[in-house]
Amino acid sequence: MDIEISNPIKMQFDLQEVDDHLPSLKFAVGLITSKFGFDLNVKTGVWIECQSFDNFVKELGAGRRASLIDIENNFMLEIDFSSHRLNWSLKKNGLDGGEVMVSGQESLTVDACSAIYNSFFNYPKWW
Repeated sequence: MDIEISNPIKMQFDLQEVDDHLPSLKFAVGLITSKFGFDLNVKTGVWIECQSFDNFVKELGAGRRASLIDIENNFMLEIDFSSHRLNWSLKKNGLDGGEVMVSGQESLTVDACSAIYNSFFNYPKWW
């Protein structure tokens, strides 16, 4: 995997494709959580603009609230260092008009905040 968050939830980002026309990355995102008698295992693909990725890492490094949102607004990862919170949401729309949505909110320790920042900061960029 290219990027991994292991605490307080497990979220993995694996690079699948790149688009040079609109500088962007397609990640296969996996999310696994098991809490409160609820088990969730999600796998989906998301396109993220390189500029959005860079802004996310910059805001993380500054210790501010940072949001990583995909091009279609179907995926959101938000880290808020001041309140020590991680928010995430995923949704998919079906061709038949149906929609599936899942989201969560987690508390973050200082160590978890640091590990998340390092995972994204150390991701090798070529753009």
